[in-house]
Amino acid sequence: MGFVIGMDEAGYGPNLGPLVLTATVWEVPGRWPKRTDFWQLFADIAGRKEVEEAQNGNDGDQESAGRQKRSSGRPLKKKTADSLRACGVVEFSENGATPVAASERLHIADSKEVYSPAIGLGALERGVLATFGIASQMPSALNQLLDDLMAYEICDDRAAALEADGRGRDLWFADDVDLPLPVSEEGRLAESASEKWRTICEATGVRLRAIRSDVVSPRRWNRENRRTDNKATTLSRLHLQLLRRVWNPDEPGPTVVIADKHGGRNYYGDLLVDCLDGRMVCCRGESRAASVYRVGPTEIRFEAKAERHFPVAVASMVSKYVRELAMELFNRFWRNHLPELKPTHGYPSDSHRFRRDVAEVQSRLAIADDVLWRER
Repeated sequence: MGFVIGMDEAGYGPNLGPLVLTATVWEVPGRWPKRTDFWQLFADIAGRKEVEEAQNGNDGDQESAGRQKRSSGRPLKKKTADSLRACGVVEFSENGATPVAASERLHIADSKEVYSPAIGLGALERGVLATFGIASQMPSALNQLLDDLMAYEICDDRAAALEADGRGRDLWFADDVDLPLPVSEEGRLAESASEKWRTICEATGVRLRAIRSDVVSPRRWNRENRRTDNKATTLSRLHLQLLRRVWNPDEPGPTVVIADKHGGRNYYGDLLVDCLDGRMVCCRGESRAASVYRVGPTEIRFEAKAERHFPVAVASMVSKYVRELAMELFNRFWRNHLPELKPTHGYPSDSHRFRRDVAEVQSRLAIADDVLWRER
């Protein structure tokens, strides 16, 4: 048995709203967790961009069909196929492949591919809620979602939770303000997908042990940036703090940690040593493509375009989903005071306009700039 931990974030660039970092912790059979092909194991329930294109009605296009065929993965091993057939998950063709209607699959990929304001939240929400269904239970409201994500039972790091400003909330995320879930029609289809996914996990021996996030408010982001005087360093430190909450470096089992590169950084050795209280960190290579380190039986990898790895893609999607829900409450708060206010996603292309529009209300409510605006 081993573990694969995927990490990513959403909201690194905006001036408004939280930065959300997420780690997904997967327990996998065997001695070599790095060799686990999640895309193949979960090919019957999840697919990347090619599957989404098929869902959009490109079935008759030969090029699209070719991409869909390539995305289905190699035929599953006979033992895995027999287990899935016995569980009633899917009917197999003679060559052992696992054809499933594209519309039944979850779209799992970098959140930028799954969600945009033009596309809507449906596919992202369905994938994220189905993921929660195989880890524990699907949340019925945003407060429950945040409670689940901000729990620290793996390392029982209560002090870290307090340092992280509780659930990362400000005025617009008060305990008496909530958002029922799901918010989209497609999100209501997550339960059936989750049931099927759980059956596949049981057959393959893969278990989603935990999903944990850190919701970093602008106030905390500004405070951390003043300490480091470097935005990329702040991002790396926050990631490593979250990693320590889900991973015990003294655990004897093999583990691989995969994270997207932080602001183009190539060198993480000193940051790892600080995070690990002086434990020995062995550098296996540092380049623009990947920076790889060894800590006991754990391999830690920072890769460019790491969302191609399934556990990282799921972390990316969870982070984006939480941020979008947070921004919904953020916009509702301000529109309660300014009903005609145009909502914002918080990015620089629109954030300065929004800041000007709410300036009078901000002053009247005595909301400090540090609470509203990220300094960098």
